[in-house]
Amino acid sequence: MQEITPPSYPPLDDVVSRADAFMQRQRPAPQPPAPPPLEDDDLPVLTDVVNLDSPAPQPHLQQALPDLEALGQELSAAIQKRLQAEIPTLVEAAMHAALAQISQDIRLGLEETTQSAIRDYMQGLPR
Repeated sequence: MQEITPPSYPPLDDVVSRADAFMQRQRPAPQPPAPPPLEDDDLPVLTDVVNLDSPAPQPHLQQALPDLEALGQELSAAIQKRLQAEIPTLVEAAMHAALAQISQDIRLGLEETTQSAIRDYMQGLPR
């Protein structure tokens, strides 16, 4: 009978050091710290508390509001004028489409009724 020799393993310290070296290569490189914010930087960050309930009054926006109202009135007048010009055409087109569909439905119904009546009449004739 032949004797089986166990496999030879490298020393445990060598395996651990190789595994540690592998893990070090797989770790992401450390990121440099973020630069400190500038003194004039007024962008909100996650640590800033923003109160949305009562926004601070802004005088330059208060002066622009009358212009926005005038613009809204002009826009409303332009939309009404455009609708007044286009609604009759749209209604007429919708009515023509509806009438065409109704006419086609009536024509098909009359054809079916007529064919059915003729078929019934022909079946009732003596042969």
